[in-house]
Amino acid sequence: MTNDFTIKQFEGSFDYIASGDDGEEDFGEVKYRAKIDDLGHAVVDPASIKVHVAGVNPSSKLGHDVDSDTEIQDSEELLQLAQYDLKIALATMGGIRRNYD
Repeated sequence: MTNDFTIKQFEGSFDYIASGDDGEEDFGEVKYRAKIDDLGHAVVDPASIKVHVAGVNPSSKLGHDVDSDTEIQDSEELLQLAQYDLKIALATMGGIRRNYD
């Protein structure tokens, strides 16, 4: 029996420790969206990456504005982490082509 199920979009998230402008850290979550083409190439949309900080560190300015919290993070690192998380998530799903280049 063949599984013909193919996903075209994926939304993922992973835990992240965000750094504030003064080096303070706070726990949060990174959320992202990815597209998967007909050949199975999975690519995270860099514009979709958002950092949602819990705001539990009283010495932190983080956790009040998602856009601001996202902007001060290392965007290259966030993209690499999101792409890695996507790769792992898709690899654990059965029945889809796996091509992450």
